[in-house]
Amino acid sequence: MKVKLLKGCVLASALTMMSSCAKTDNNGLYQEIKSVDKMVFAKMSITKTVVNNQENILGRRIAGYSYDTYARAYIDLSSFQVDDLVFDDKTKTVKVILPPVNAELIGRDCEMREAYKNITGLRWDLDEKDINSLKEEGNKSMRDEWESNPMLKAHLIDAAKRKARKYFEEIFENSGYMASIEFKNSKIDKDEKVD
Repeated sequence: MKVKLLKGCVLASALTMMSSCAKTDNNGLYQEIKSVDKMVFAKMSITKTVVNNQENILGRRIAGYSYDTYARAYIDLSSFQVDDLVFDDKTKTVKVILPPVNAELIGRDCEMREAYKNITGLRWDLDEKDINSLKEEGNKSMRDEWESNPMLKAHLIDAAKRKARKYFEEIFENSGYMASIEFKNSKIDKDEKVD
């Protein structure tokens, strides 16, 4: 009877140690993900063209310039919580609820490329002040278009979600788990909780 009780105590101790080791490993995965903060999964460049079109009695001045603006989609993992990982050690699966994917403009080329120019009559060529004015006009137009056209962001966010799913599935697969990846929605998409 004492031998069976002793075997039972040893087995219970072993199971307790194994479960605490599994939790430590899971906590290690959480810490590894959390330590990244902002992780970029997709980038794109957008070519913006601005036109100066002036015509009067002195002649015509038409000039077009283009430059590239850059955008990225990222996940801010600083808001990732330990409760966003739900492990099932029996089935070796994990449900991962990631923070929302956000998209933002991150800058533009300083130099503008001349696309075309047509200056006639007594009109003069564009000077640096004219070109800087076109840059500012283009920047404002790009920011307005970025804010008002959800398709620009949607394309980038969809690409980032696909890459993030694959990335996190591989991380957990390497640890022996099959991962199900979901994303919390951004403040803009507050009708639903996750997708």
